[in-house]
Amino acid sequence: MPQFFISVNHTDDAGLPEGVSMEELHGAVMAFNQKMQDEQRIVFIGALEQPATAAKLVDATSGETTVTDGTASGAPVQLGGFWILEATDAQEAQDLGAQASAACRQAVEVRQMQG
Repeated sequence: MPQFFISVNHTDDAGLPEGVSMEELHGAVMAFNQKMQDEQRIVFIGALEQPATAAKLVDATSGETTVTDGTASGAPVQLGGFWILEATDAQEAQDLGAQASAACRQAVEVRQMQG
């Protein structure tokens, strides 16, 4: 079955959506995760630490390794978390993306994995 990468992007200073508690947000995401588990769609789920405190750019392309703080893009919006889920086709993956977006209260990006 095809696999799809559903990603959540945000800024370092992104707070909670207005009127939503951390408990409510966490509960909604956990409920979505459980639904995906029950439907046997999960390949992998991941949440990332904030780039400002956890990201390191490692570059050994010149033959010497350098390590710097930050991300490769330096953009203000960064990957915050993701699901890799199985879906029958792109439309079903977009439907799953809509459910993920509703759960985490943010827009998500849906992309098919190669292979």
